Amino acid sequence: MIPSVGFGINLLNIHLGSNYAFKTEDGDTVTVRNRYYSVFSPTINTQLELRVDLDPFSIGAYAGYRVIRFNEFDVEGYLLGEPDNNGDTWFMGVKLTWTFLSENQKKLRDKL
Repeated sequence: MIPSVGFGINLLNIHLGSNYAFKTEDGDTVTVRNRYYSVFSPTINTQLELRVDLDPFSIGAYAGYRVIRFNEFDVEGYLLGEPDNNGDTWFMGVKLTWTFLSENQKKLRDKL
């Protein structure tokens, strides 16, 4: 069992169609252009992996939880969304790993 915790950032890209219009809470109408809008958000990732090593391969199954706290979304000078929005999610998967050894590592392994 291999536990891990990581900190990072999450990038959210949204592509809005050309001449897309929305109303703000103040009643203003904002027209957005045909382009991508992005927001970076802090992320914490926790994961637990069960791995079986079969030299030089290993097979693993992992599961975890990702905490994402989205910031306000700035579109054409207007802030959309609430700053406490979150994108928390559970995840799981499997992976196959192949380890490549250098010539020196192979020689050392043969000596052991």
